Amino acid sequence: MSPRAKSFEPEVALEEAKELFWFKGYDGTSMSDLVDQMKINRFSIYDTFGDKRQLFLSACQRYVDWIDEVRRNTIDEAATGLEGIDAFFSWCIDFLSTPGGRRGCMILNTVMEKALHDEEIAAYSREAIEGTEHAILRGLQRAKEEGQLAPGQEPAAVASVFLFFLYGMVVYNKAFFDKGAMIRNKELFFASWFGRSST
Repeated sequence: MSPRAKSFEPEVALEEAKELFWFKGYDGTSMSDLVDQMKINRFSIYDTFGDKRQLFLSACQRYVDWIDEVRRNTIDEAATGLEGIDAFFSWCIDFLSTPGGRRGCMILNTVMEKALHDEEIAAYSREAIEGTEHAILRGLQRAKEEGQLAPGQEPAAVASVFLFFLYGMVVYNKAFFDKGAMIRNKELFFASWFGRSST
């Protein structure tokens, strides 16, 4: 006897869970909330995704996969290292300036909420954050090879600083929601490392 086909699309339901966790956090999201958001019953959630914790990690991975695609389309596919990094930061600013963008980074939110008390989630979050740092590093390595990085600057050290700036910008935006300020500060920041504006 073949298993009965699901009456819902798991990818669609997982996307709905991601959006809810991203908005409310892990602790702020109840199973009842998930049932309402995903439009499936508890049994289907447990049967398809596991418990709330497993569902949360799957939702986080969906978010990470999305950001990874953005990094590939901006940093990795640009004509030059500088253009790639600038495209990624500009994309971040554009996204953060949307109503949904004020939620910030789902992984950074998870760190703030859970990392202190949950080592497994802390380790997962560190790996996800390192993915962004490594993508920035790839762009900086290209920038150095192309003579775009200021003399004496090592890409690995600079990538760490760029990561700090990026996440600082995300937190700043949660408080002030000011696209103009983000653009101005990004341009000043880029000029300090590349010796000129990114644009």
